[in-house]
Amino acid sequence: KYAVKPDDIMHDNQDPKAREWFYELTRQTHRLRFVATGGLLKNALKPDDAITNDDLIDTGNDDEVIETDDRRLNFTWFKSKGGYLYNPIHNE
Repeated sequence: KYAVKPDDIMHDNQDPKAREWFYELTRQTHRLRFVATGGLLKNALKPDDAITNDDLIDTGNDDEVIETDDRRLNFTWFKSKGGYLYNPIHNE
């Protein structure tokens, strides 16, 4: 997702303050990823200050029964591979 709209970054390239603003924006957002939510996720993902204890406790379904065998998948970051890989050592 783009951090700013294209109209926000259009500037007069002759204006030194506009150039400085653009370079600073680029420096601060370099290698960051942004998430925008919509549809079903719009209400599910809220800012931390908007979450209440009731949101954390109430799942919205009182009849909900979840059975699990407590298995988890673990992936480890490998810089040399440039990504996460399944790690069987931690998946017992």
